[in-house]
Amino acid sequence: MPPEIAGPSRSSTTAKRLKVLPEGFMYDTSDSIHDVKCTTCAAGMTRKAVSRHLKSTEHARNVRLAEEMHRQTLADAHTAAGPAILSTLLPWALPTPLSTHPQHATQHFPDSQGVFHDIENVDDSVMFSVGENELLSPAEDARRMEESLQHFGLWEQFLDVDEAADDEDPYLGFDEELAEELHGVGDLSEADIQARLSGISPNQDWFPYGNKTMFLLDLLSNLPRLRLSDSHFRMILWVMKESGCRDVPALSALKALKKNLRERVGARTRQYKSDLGNVFYMNDVGDVLTQDISNPLVAPSIHWYPEEPDGPISEAWHADRWRKEVPNELLSPMYTQNGKHFYVNELACDVSQRMYIPLKWITRKGMLTADAYQVVKTDAGYRVIAGETVQIVASSLRFNLLDIISHSHKPLVFSTESHPFRDQMPNPLRELAGGDEIYCSFLKIWGDDVSGARSKQYNLHNNFYAAHVNLPTELLQHEFFVRFCSTSPNASIIEQFCALSHQV
Repeated sequence: MPPEIAGPSRSSTTAKRLKVLPEGFMYDTSDSIHDVKCTTCAAGMTRKAVSRHLKSTEHARNVRLAEEMHRQTLADAHTAAGPAILSTLLPWALPTPLSTHPQHATQHFPDSQGVFHDIENVDDSVMFSVGENELLSPAEDARRMEESLQHFGLWEQFLDVDEAADDEDPYLGFDEELAEELHGVGDLSEADIQARLSGISPNQDWFPYGNKTMFLLDLLSNLPRLRLSDSHFRMILWVMKESGCRDVPALSALKALKKNLRERVGARTRQYKSDLGNVFYMNDVGDVLTQDISNPLVAPSIHWYPEEPDGPISEAWHADRWRKEVPNELLSPMYTQNGKHFYVNELACDVSQRMYIPLKWITRKGMLTADAYQVVKTDAGYRVIAGETVQIVASSLRFNLLDIISHSHKPLVFSTESHPFRDQMPNPLRELAGGDEIYCSFLKIWGDDVSGARSKQYNLHNNFYAAHVNLPTELLQHEFFVRFCSTSPNASIIEQFCALSHQV
């Protein structure tokens, strides 16, 4: 029987690159996806996956079973039918044990001497040999492979192989296992390739995690009161696989996901050096607030405007400090309705064609309103009735400053005493927002000397925290909403506070 081969060659230059397959493997031309077949396991695979299949537990088990079945068959044949039947069984090829160097592989089976002794005693004319696998020169090896291909009628179908493309390995630089996985992916999409490499199917309902399993594992790895090591996770993933769970990732895939999430949505950490020369690191408070705003479970609970309570004061936005003492320019400057942005200190028109300049947005009886100056039109231009504010319902506004300018087709004219209001239009924050919504968040910050908090041994370090005051008090009682900013054994609370002041 001619040697089994790894592929065709048009010339000796190409042929010397082809590999001889190990014993027990053959090319399968009937399968358009898998070009190699393991005769022991009856499993198809790509050529680059052969080495990994040789090391698999399933292949080793199938080899042992084949050996046992063959020995049992020989023993039964010798006992029942004698040499005549045994001679018909001998041409069967015993499976070759796996070896990293198949050209030097030798047959060896546990307790095989007894079997060979019985065969030799059957008949002197019967000879058992595993053959000799001689080491050929590259030219001779190429010639024999070409003859084998022609003998089996496989030569013609390989004549159209693109030699230039064959010389370039598209997976050069990848490790061997990754190259085996990527072999034959063709024009698959990025999501399909990711699913093939990780063994899990993407699910947009759990974006950006891919699926529920990845989400739960990431949640498990970030429990603040239960820290799990890599060894714990390897055991957890092994138990999940053995239990038949779906979409179980590799530990490396889970780590890659966590790294990607930190880079995309995590809070950046910045280095600071205090006036005293102490170096420490602090999380970006803006990124921390962004996580609250982007969280669909948290964002609806955020209050952007002060509120006049109907009952007792229970939230920060109920207090007089927020409603009366905080300057208007530090409050949320805009209100959006149907895609239109209404800013304070800008001219606005309601559904009754009355003009106003909103000064401050405030919630009253569950409805957003504005304290505003009324504007009347005179022969000298628009005149602002300053000194007396009126309350208007925010939803009654119809046209903002941009709409009024667009409809008038000429510059807006204000009376002389109203020029200070004209000079404030448009609100500078409109340009800063660039078409996005812009709101004001309040932070409650504090420091804590936790030098002896968890140990009898004194260990000097100071922590710095922040809380998003726009959230209800009920949520701020949860540990989840206490935002860690920084810690340092050298920098004091005041030094860390100065760093935070530079961020805001």
